[in-house]
Amino acid sequence: LDLKCDIAQKLGYINPRAVLLTPSGTAATLVVLHLLRHLGKTRLWTVLPAYFQIPVAAQEIGFEVLCDHVRQDSSGWSVPDLSRLNAQTDAVWITHPIYGIGDTFTQTTVKELLSYMAVGGLVVGDECLCTVGTELGRKLGSTSGFIGTYSPHKSVCMNGVKLGAVIADPEYQEALEYLSDIWAGPLTRMSIADAKHFLSQNFDEMMLAVQTKLAESEAVLRQICNKYDCTLLGSMGPYRAVRVNGVSRDLELSLSYVSRLIHKTGTSFLPSHVNLGPPDAPFS
Repeated sequence: LDLKCDIAQKLGYINPRAVLLTPSGTAATLVVLHLLRHLGKTRLWTVLPAYFQIPVAAQEIGFEVLCDHVRQDSSGWSVPDLSRLNAQTDAVWITHPIYGIGDTFTQTTVKELLSYMAVGGLVVGDECLCTVGTELGRKLGSTSGFIGTYSPHKSVCMNGVKLGAVIADPEYQEALEYLSDIWAGPLTRMSIADAKHFLSQNFDEMMLAVQTKLAESEAVLRQICNKYDCTLLGSMGPYRAVRVNGVSRDLELSLSYVSRLIHKTGTSFLPSHVNLGPPDAPFS
């Protein structure tokens, strides 16, 4: 119990919360989808881009899945209008940082999400790629309607080290434990070790080292972008987007083009369409 409380506190939760540890972030996601169904939600309003698994898994579980893309203007990134949703039947799924872009939402969006939860709505924040200290749960996590999922070691680029967490209102603790037995299974020894490592000074030192290396890489990448008329999006985390201005997004769907690009440049990347990125953007 102390381990769970300490993890929640490190992720920015001050008030008592239900905490479920899982063998991976994917398992945490699956448990939360089933929790939403258990709570009577029938429609999942997914803000894109998102991890490709989310709408597919939600449909398999029985949700009606509605998708809409984030909006970008001079003030930053925001979610589409929430006023058309029914708080009794709909749940909102957002990814933070914005998936494949690496940026946060505007303060206006934070207020809109709080208003939606104030009338009984549920908001799931997939923060599995979030750097410690920048979580949206620090702004939304004191409300009963916010459910956060986490996989802390991804923020230090250790995807092979598996630990997932679900953090929600205390009233959901029993349901989470029940659903976890079915959809996530018991924690592995590795996951328990990872949980303890997340709380250690060594993890903090790793995070600082990774952030330093990412800053160095970003400086080089910006030079490349300036030279070849590309736009680097985002401001946080190890997963960012580069838009190649003037190149059609349709080429993301060309296996031969992407294959040649990877082999000729030595670049490893995921085309934006894999993560359900904005359809009106250039090649990203």
